[in-house]
Amino acid sequence: MLEQRTFNRTTVETLDTVKKKAATVFGTTPTNQPVLPAINQGRLVELGTDSILEKCVIGKNDVDIAALILKLDNSDWVKQGRKFYPAGGEACPFCQHPTDASLAQKLDEYFDATFIL
Repeated sequence: MLEQRTFNRTTVETLDTVKKKAATVFGTTPTNQPVLPAINQGRLVELGTDSILEKCVIGKNDVDIAALILKLDNSDWVKQGRKFYPAGGEACPFCQHPTDASLAQKLDEYFDATFIL
C-alpha cells in the first residue's frame, strides 16, 4: 500500500462516483425491446420512382439573394425561416442582424408560386 501511495498517480474517485458507476453495472437488468419490423423495400422502390421526384424544386435564380441561398444549399431551411421574419423587416431570422423590408420582398420573389408547387 505504501508503494502504491508513492508511485500510483491516477486520480482517486469519490465514494459517490464509485457507487454511481457500480449501480449502472450491478443495477436492474435491462429489458428486451421488440425487434423493429422489416422495411418493405418494394414500397421504397415504388416511391423512389414517383414522377414528383423528377421535378427540381428551386427558387427564382434572377433574385440577388439566390446566389446566397444556393451557396447555403438549403433553401428549405431559408423557406422555414421566412415565417419568423416580419414583412416590415426587423431582425433577420437567420443572423439576427437588422434588415429592411427589401429582404422580405427578395425572399418572397425567390420563393414564388413555382417554388411552392
